[in-house]
Amino acid sequence: MLSMIQVNCPHCQAKGQVMVPPIGSLVVGPCPHCKGLLAVFCGSALPLDKDVFEYGSHEDRKEHLMSVLVSFLASRIEPVIDQIEQDGSIRFNQEGAEPSGMAPHHSDGQDDDAHPFAEYDDNTDESPSITNEEFHRFRTSEIDRIDNPEEFRRIFGSSGGQG
Repeated sequence: MLSMIQVNCPHCQAKGQVMVPPIGSLVVGPCPHCKGLLAVFCGSALPLDKDVFEYGSHEDRKEHLMSVLVSFLASRIEPVIDQIEQDGSIRFNQEGAEPSGMAPHHSDGQDDDAHPFAEYDDNTDESPSITNEEFHRFRTSEIDRIDNPEEFRRIFGSSGGQG
């Protein structure tokens, strides 16, 4: 099952779902509803100026995209810095493994257990179609079997699910 995230167009507020891109990916495209240009980054839809991308130079496009990303990152960094300055120290999460508000860094290339796109508040109406537990099980045990032809036939049948 593919993981999806819900995004709201920053131009017209239309809601839609997109497949979860790899962590750190930047996806740029039009809103299917209003055709406004947006960027999806770290699970957030960020507004872009369509005119800059249609009529601007290479440098204009690059500068505009950088300014949008810098604003987004600044909005994420400020609360972390404010918390550090208020407390005088970095607080750690429940497991004591990572400072709060900061993404974990793994030198072994492994992702952390809490994928930022899969987590959600169970009390909202905008929960993804799978639970965090289902996502974690897929990442830890099922993903290695995705390219196995025998597993594919077991799940989808010998015709690949086509009737």
